[in-house]
Amino acid sequence: MIVARRSLRLALHLLQGVTTAALIYPFCSRLNRRRLVKRWSALLLKHLGVKLTVRGDFCRENTLLVANHISWLDVYLINAFEPVRFVSKADVRKWPVIGWLASKTGTLFIEREKRSDAVKANHDIARVIAEGDVVAFFPEGTTTRGDTLRPFFASLFQPALAARTQIQPVAIRYLKDGESHDPAPSYADLDTFMDSLKRIVCAPLVRAELVFTPPIDSDGLDRRQLARLAESAIAEALKLEVAGA
Repeated sequence: MIVARRSLRLALHLLQGVTTAALIYPFCSRLNRRRLVKRWSALLLKHLGVKLTVRGDFCRENTLLVANHISWLDVYLINAFEPVRFVSKADVRKWPVIGWLASKTGTLFIEREKRSDAVKANHDIARVIAEGDVVAFFPEGTTTRGDTLRPFFASLFQPALAARTQIQPVAIRYLKDGESHDPAPSYADLDTFMDSLKRIVCAPLVRAELVFTPPIDSDGLDRRQLARLAESAIAEALKLEVAGA
């Protein structure tokens, strides 16, 4: 019964999101758009049985947010707390419903293999930060099971230097029994989106946590130094070793 209820509520919630994104979102102010995204994301977590805990302080002004990446759900954890503009790989745009919603709500898509696309993304990120929005991205470049951390790619840290902004690392984790990591929400390796979604819907409760670590001033650093500092901050928060380090 719980699974059936969650599935129905999820379907209705996605329909409501599509309607809002198509008919209301384009005509709202930036502030009201953030409110809509925050409310919709928080309700999504509720419908999926996800309980979110936030630790640490978030600094919204002049910030580029970076996080480790475990699941498609990561985006909605962050947006339920503080709506941001995400940088995402281009193929997410093709995902049913979720990809369309991401596109309509301001996600910046990039084909990582194309150097010209990376350059354009850097310009777009710098522009969005200058306009007063927070941009977030996942510098591992892929997802993990949550029990490891991959080395951070430095290329998307360049806009922090161009915009003279700070970096704020945020550690994401899913907990089982309050302690050990929960693999249910992960979307990695051979998992499909539906595999991950089914595990989340069928779980009695998913406990998620965001841990905001102190901001890193980009002044006087290069992008590789920024990447290593952010990587170390998140590894320490999660008590994980960086793979291959």
